[in-house]
This record gives sequence, C-alpha cells and structure tokens, in this order.
Amino acid sequence: MTDTKILIIDDDSSVTEVIKSYFENEGYDVKVATDGMEGLNYFKIFSPDLVLLDVMLPKKDGTDVLREIRSSSNKPVIMISARGDEFDKVLCLELGADDYVVKPFGMKELGARIKAVLRRCMSPDTHVDKDTLRFDNIEISLSNHELKIRGESVDIPHKELLLLHFLAKN
Repeated sequence: MTDTKILIIDDDSSVTEVIKSYFENEGYDVKVATDGMEGLNYFKIFSPDLVLLDVMLPKKDGTDVLREIRSSSNKPVIMISARGDEFDKVLCLELGADDYVVKPFGMKELGARIKAVLRRCMSPDTHVDKDTLRFDNIEISLSNHELKIRGESVDIPHKELLLLHFLAKN
C-alpha cells in the first residue's frame, strides 16, 4: 500500500472512473475534480503528490490550471489529453508539465509514467544541495561541513573534509 495522493482533473467521467478505480486498487488515494476551478480548490485542500490534468476543461482551461499550480508549487503534473499534436505537447511541457499522455492510453503505461515521475520528484537526492555527495552509506556535505557514515555524523577537520570531497568527486 502507498500513501501517495493523486488528483485527477478531468471532465470526462468515463475516463476518471477508470483511472480512479485502477489507482485505488493499486493503493493510491485518489480524488477527482470535474472542472478547472474545482481542481484548483482540491489542489489546495487535498495537497496531492501528483496531478493528472486534462487540457480541455470547463470553467478554467487545463493550461491555466497548470500555470496557477506552477505559480505556487513544484508538485508533479502529468497532462492527459485527446489533443496529440506537437504544439499542445510542447506548450504544456514548457509551462511546467512533467509529462504529457495522449488519450486513449493504457492504464499500465499511465501507471509506469506516474511511478517514473514520482521517482524523479520524490527522490531524496533532489533535496540535497549540489555540494553533497553520496556513496552507499557515506554522505559528504560541504555546505553543512558534515560527513555522515550510515547516517551518523563523524567529526572531521575541515581540510580533511575538503580533501575527502575532492577525492570522492574525482
């Protein structure tokens, strides 16, 4: 079981029912919004880990919803749309979408894309600064002036930490 929350924003109930049912069976917590305004409200209340967002929505277009989400959040967004032309795909990706899937799609493919996006976005390495190196059980952080082995801090002189970081990097 997973505690990952997915928000589906799509006005096509036949699509949302299938997606919701499939991912609930996979252990995800799934909510559905049927228009752009409702989707933004659910986004604030539900705080999903990932959003599946249709491009063509009533009340507020999917690209406008994506812009609003990106103005306040880096949560992953996968666009789902019947519009498969290159212009729409590029526009959404440039606005900050993490992926774009054209309808109709297979649930296993969508599941694999969701897992891939979540893996990239939720990886612990994405929260580590660029001066931190990790190897197996060793973490060397220049910005924190810290060496950790198996999660425990090790007292080390600054020059030795710099030398260790240099050697590990090269």
